[in-house]
Amino acid sequence: MKKIILWVMLLSLLAACNPPPLPAPITTMPPEPYPAGDTQPGGELYIPQVSGDATGEAYPSAAGTVEPTALPITSGVAKIYLIALEDKGASGKLIGCDDSVVPVEIMVDPGVDPLRAALETLLGLKDPYYGQSGLYNALYQSDLQVEKIEIEPNELKVELVGTVLLGGTCDSPRFAAQLTETVAQFAEGRQVKIEINDESLDEFLSQQ
Repeated sequence: MKKIILWVMLLSLLAACNPPPLPAPITTMPPEPYPAGDTQPGGELYIPQVSGDATGEAYPSAAGTVEPTALPITSGVAKIYLIALEDKGASGKLIGCDDSVVPVEIMVDPGVDPLRAALETLLGLKDPYYGQSGLYNALYQSDLQVEKIEIEPNELKVELVGTVLLGGTCDSPRFAAQLTETVAQFAEGRQVKIEINDESLDEFLSQQ
């Protein structure tokens, strides 16, 4: 019995002199990247993290789609529209008084707003006939300037200011057709809206 007691005492002394080793420090390692949608070891789905705001978006969304404010071109060519008198639609689109509205190509500087350039060219013509073509210009007595051009998703709006002088009843549809067709070539499916002195084209002409 004495031997057993001595043996237990000896083991206790040895245990006191040799404490158990401390556990190794635990280091948290970032997970290995996996392709999005794959599973990591353990069956968990890997979802890549992206920087973002509180809503979870990667970046704040744009406030809205910015529509173009000009129509740049590189060809250097645009059209103005003039009138073939009593042409009955043979040379172009048939309008009132059996006239035709006819396109005429003009050169403009590449890279400029072609709509503004075309309108300013048309409004700047001060002869009743365009060169030797015989085409009539119903705007020649008027004094108009381009005030604003607005391009919306569904509308192309042109605001003109100034004075209008017409040569007779048939000049109203000619005047309207020349302006409308000149603008419409750039509409790309948008509705064309023309105003003169804050009135719609039709309302303004009805008072002439």
